[in-house]
Amino acid sequence: MVETHKLKKILVIGAGGLLGAEVLSLLSQGGNSVKGALHAQLDITKGMEVSIWMERLHPDVVINCAALTDVDYCEKNPEEAFRVNAEGVKNICLPLLEDVRAKLIHVSTDYVFDGKKESPYVETDPVNPLSHYAESKLKGEEYVQKLLPDAVILRVQWLYGKHGKGFASQMVRAVTQKAFSSPYALLKDRVGCPSAVHEIAKAIRAVMMGDLKGLYHFSSQGACSWLEFGKAIFELNGVESSDRYIKAMLDRDLKRSAKRPLYTAFLTEKFEKATGYPTKSWKEQLAEVIQQHLGTTSN
Repeated sequence: MVETHKLKKILVIGAGGLLGAEVLSLLSQGGNSVKGALHAQLDITKGMEVSIWMERLHPDVVINCAALTDVDYCEKNPEEAFRVNAEGVKNICLPLLEDVRAKLIHVSTDYVFDGKKESPYVETDPVNPLSHYAESKLKGEEYVQKLLPDAVILRVQWLYGKHGKGFASQMVRAVTQKAFSSPYALLKDRVGCPSAVHEIAKAIRAVMMGDLKGLYHFSSQGACSWLEFGKAIFELNGVESSDRYIKAMLDRDLKRSAKRPLYTAFLTEKFEKATGYPTKSWKEQLAEVIQQHLGTTSN
């Protein structure tokens, strides 16, 4: 167990990604000693590299944000997906189990579910991954649970943020900066909880400060479709008649390589009770990211 009142040495793996960069930035403000490892510096598929980093730093807390997240790429390259998302996670666990004894916070995904449930998912719901990406992430979870039972697995979903390169992040940025023209194809049958990475980073900080272990769900409050999310981006930016900028689609119309779960809303009650950190609505989080783009820093 890591004592919460002492300053900690923290290692953020995958610090160059959307979430990892946000976590690194947030935790660096708290007086702890925080080191971020980019993929070019630390390849988690190479066990010796991971062991060397752990032995050199002897961190108190390791936060793993590293993953291969391109779902369709993973579907076409399953061996690589499992090498990163499963075996890479195992490589992180082993030195923590054998030598370093640090607390691991591992980030996972809503894709472990098949999306057939009609109410928000809780941590005890059965998993049923639909893609190689989802299977590889679930295998990573299993390694953590088997090797480090005192670790925390935090499932998150629908990530976006001010600096993100993904579709949702780019859409928020483009609409806010009035740099859009062509209609956006948005799905009306995929429902989840869009979650701003600055809120997920705060959730990870809350986990780190508490004496937690086990599996938790974290996301925004409430659920919406990608179509509803897109319309809200225009609405919050004061753009009227957004329908001319949006084309409603069904998931099956996109004909993508990997299947996605159609419904993955989370119930976050377990997380909130354990940490005391209240989750915000998806619209409130979206408004905060829009304000970040407009130059106003939200608390």
